[in-house]
Amino acid sequence: MRWVYRERTGLLGRRRVVVTAEGERAIRGRDGPLFVVRERGDRTYFGIEDSGLVGYAVEGDFVVAFSALGEDSRGDLRLFGVEGLRMLPLHPEDGQYWEQEWHLFATPESLGASRHWSARVERSGPVRVPAGHFQDVIEIEIQYRDPAVSSDRAQLSFEDYYAAGVGLVKSVSHDHEGELPRTTTRELESFEVPPR
Repeated sequence: MRWVYRERTGLLGRRRVVVTAEGERAIRGRDGPLFVVRERGDRTYFGIEDSGLVGYAVEGDFVVAFSALGEDSRGDLRLFGVEGLRMLPLHPEDGQYWEQEWHLFATPESLGASRHWSARVERSGPVRVPAGHFQDVIEIEIQYRDPAVSSDRAQLSFEDYYAAGVGLVKSVSHDHEGELPRTTTRELESFEVPPR
């Protein structure tokens, strides 16, 4: 599969992001493969190439994301973290809620920096984005807190909209740090599903 998103941050920030599924790949540092997708933006981001890999696995009743993936010169993948984030329940129900303590930059040698992640499923009505009008949509509302900054106030929050058979069709993220909160909106522009 291939998904193309357009992303807006504030009045001037614009970019196009292409997400391509690479399929299951073996990962050094993990038992079992991950389903890997590659995300590439059309411009540099803070002066560096805007590209990254994310791996997904089903663990228990959730789709779990592993974003700390690296690729060496031979194309072999290595996982730099020890845990993933529970992003999406396999059987979402309205009002379903979960929390997770997560460690940023965790390695087998270090626990990294502690973060608190909480999410709730909300049934959504139809969602219209440039790629079309989607009826069967759920919304995942996410709060991301750094206990070292504040235990009761989220530093980041997200509203992610998933359409059945397509995946993520819209994401709105809010950065609550700084004097002026910053909002980034990502909307699906087109997608390709290979024939089965």
